[in-house]
Amino acid sequence: MTTLEFETERLLLRRFSLADIEDFFELGSDPDVIRYAQPQPFADLDEARRFMQQAPLTDYEKYGYGRLAVILKQTDELIGFCGIKHLPQLGMDELGYRYKTRHWGNGYATEAGAATLAHARDDLALKKSSLWCSTATRPRPTSPENSA
Repeated sequence: MTTLEFETERLLLRRFSLADIEDFFELGSDPDVIRYAQPQPFADLDEARRFMQQAPLTDYEKYGYGRLAVILKQTDELIGFCGIKHLPQLGMDELGYRYKTRHWGNGYATEAGAATLAHARDDLALKKSSLWCSTATRPRPTSPENSA
């Protein structure tokens, strides 16, 4: 199985574990974070746990990769996720990310995204990935976080 852990200057990307459930719940419960990616917030920790088990944890076993927890090395805080997810219904892989709102605007999505794509190419030998973006998700003028 592929080791799913790598670093950037400021970030550590690693597999999620059930020990991360409170942070995972926070990411899936903030309406601003999930606005374009999830129909409704998690109702409780149990729902978040079920989703974690069905999505990233199952993806690691089934495909050898998936969304990864993003840890701010300076504080050891889980600040979001970034990673490649296989979309079997489309026959392709997608780069996706979410970050806690208090960490928006610091360039973490760009930094983790670039490292994730390099990891996908160099370590996972994936040939192609996609990034889906709704025109509604364009960054606010004061937020350069999502521009690359």
